[in-house]
Amino acid sequence: MHASFSVRPSADSLDNGNNKKALAEAEKVLKKQPDLQCCRALMALALLRLGRDSEAETHLNTLVKEAPTDEAVLQAMTIAYKELQQRKETKPVFGAGGGTSDFYHCCCSHNLIFCPLSFHS
Repeated sequence: MHASFSVRPSADSLDNGNNKKALAEAEKVLKKQPDLQCCRALMALALLRLGRDSEAETHLNTLVKEAPTDEAVLQAMTIAYKELQQRKETKPVFGAGGGTSDFYHCCCSHNLIFCPLSFHS
């Protein structure tokens, strides 16, 4: 199964404000694909929106250590950190992504951190 199809239900649920369903969908996918970074980033965002900040931060910190390069993963992490009011944490995330540093600077300089979730486009 292609990754974008497996994270679509979770991303759609987050887009619709159904955070419990987003978390359940992410957990279901992660049982089959535990290393799927995009799904783990969406799970962190869902946890954050459910008020489970420490769990969300744990997942985000793990992802940062893995140095993700996928734009969807970086976007979800940026949104999560923005919601945690930890904008300073986005620089290491985007710095690890190789060619994404221009994207980071664009987002920060124009306050485009609240980009829509487009994991399934």
